[in-house]
Amino acid sequence: MVHAPATMADVARIARVSTATVSHYLNKTRRLLPDTENRVRDAIEELDYILDPAARTLRAGSSNVIGLAMSAVSNPYFSALAQELESLLSEHGKSILLMDTHDNTQREQQVVQELIARRVDGLVLAPSASADQAVRLAERYQIPLTLVDRFEPEHECDQAAVKSSDALAVLTGHLLELGHTRIGMITGERGLPTTEERIEGFVAAHRQAGLEVDEKLMISGQSTRAGGYAAADQLLRRRSRPTALVSGNNAMTIGTLRLLKERGVRVPADVAFVCFDDFEWADLFEPGLTAVAQPIRALAETTVDLLLTRIADDQTGIRRVQLEPTIMHRTSCGCLPGTPLGVE
Repeated sequence: MVHAPATMADVARIARVSTATVSHYLNKTRRLLPDTENRVRDAIEELDYILDPAARTLRAGSSNVIGLAMSAVSNPYFSALAQELESLLSEHGKSILLMDTHDNTQREQQVVQELIARRVDGLVLAPSASADQAVRLAERYQIPLTLVDRFEPEHECDQAAVKSSDALAVLTGHLLELGHTRIGMITGERGLPTTEERIEGFVAAHRQAGLEVDEKLMISGQSTRAGGYAAADQLLRRRSRPTALVSGNNAMTIGTLRLLKERGVRVPADVAFVCFDDFEWADLFEPGLTAVAQPIRALAETTVDLLLTRIADDQTGIRRVQLEPTIMHRTSCGCLPGTPLGVE
């Protein structure tokens, strides 16, 4: 059920102060006692109050602006996705307002609040590991919302994502077929749907081969370059180090490749390497990277279609669309490249 957005009077009632005091707090026009400030701040957080209530759907006109909330600065994949979204939305007369969530739940909530206050017509959100508050804000203020990249079945909103589990199972299975039995996985931030799906594929491939996964060979790279570097370093320092590595996203891949170069570890002679997220320049590496290529353009097209349909008619049924990736078979896995592998 959609609740009416909170008002300044609601905040004043919960905080046990006057509306003038709430106004002073919000506009920084008068210093308040610490206890009063705390009560007002707590009430604002409890009610998800946003200063500009005109942002709700009852506003008179359209801003023709779409808010994008994702970790676009720190993640090359999201940067590419944001570019495609901007290009497609501009064809429909829409501008974008991009804000980086840094995959942080609290920052994500602040970003969504800011975008709503700026009267965007709709929101595209790449959800964090716990996006409940952000989604609830969009629902409360009746802002059309589409989740992208990370599939969240529990949320009743339009969603577009790429299947991860099967592709990671194929990549891992390929390494197992090549004779690797000690495969290290550099996982993304735990709790993210994409991270859990890719771990699921990694584990499934081992089970299909009749092998148990050594959980000590699964290290979180926190979905970042620095995290990928640290995780790869930790794996390669093991007494019985893995003979192959799987990286869960392109940011961690960059960090891993840097570590391998600094340590003088040859790919694939010393360690085989495969990764999720293809690069525009992945084939220029020596060796070329065997990688899962996500259909970024198709994902952006699907996302735009879902969101603009929702903006035009908020009574349209909820749609959840999952797209298939492609595996680009190159040489970093340790064998000759062939025709790009399909997801089995």
